[in-house]
Amino acid sequence: ADNLELTFPEKVTTAGKATLNFSGSWLPYTLKVDYKVNRGLVEKDFGQDNPANVTLRGSHFLPAQQIETQSPSLLLDIGIDLSQGVIVKNKLLEGTASGNLVIKGTPENPVILGKIDIKPGSKIIFKDKPFEVQTARINFTDTTDINPDIYISALARLSDYDINILVQGPAKTPIIAATSQPPLSKGDIFSLLALGMTSTKMDQNLSSDLQQKQTEIEVIAAL
Repeated sequence: ADNLELTFPEKVTTAGKATLNFSGSWLPYTLKVDYKVNRGLVEKDFGQDNPANVTLRGSHFLPAQQIETQSPSLLLDIGIDLSQGVIVKNKLLEGTASGNLVIKGTPENPVILGKIDIKPGSKIIFKDKPFEVQTARINFTDTTDINPDIYISALARLSDYDINILVQGPAKTPIIAATSQPPLSKGDIFSLLALGMTSTKMDQNLSSDLQQKQTEIEVIAAL
């Protein structure tokens, strides 16, 4: 298939060249696909419409024994070459991703393998703040649970501080660490991310407001 343009799933559009081979002497048959993506756009937010929630039902044309035992009818061997890079633009990421993926297993229980790298300079949105990617990799391991290992290091300038966040571990339960230059406490860093100022600065502003109100009261009392 030359000049193939594919939108699947929704809000994921790719274009490229694919070679398909359907083989086997009896069930389960094997579908082998080699898909070289020349360009792509991912606008889908991560975690939407999890494929694990999709239920497939076997055709009534299948042999009775195949239906009764719920044996797989099709095995997947799909290679996706994303080395040319695809553009990602959603609520979490704005940038370019590249790598290679392999999809094994069955349509009911696909297994994703491979690695995806996010190009340095891409933007990751954290607490509504854009962070510039220094290093980012997503590693899919041999498991039916789509829960890749991630490693992301990103940097942002907030107020007078350079904030670096490090996200690593399983995608569903990552560990997030943050450091700053000049150094701030962990509480001050997350206060800066969430509220735009450190807790120390908030206390100073509150103290300043109270002092101003007290001065106003004293001036009024003196009149």
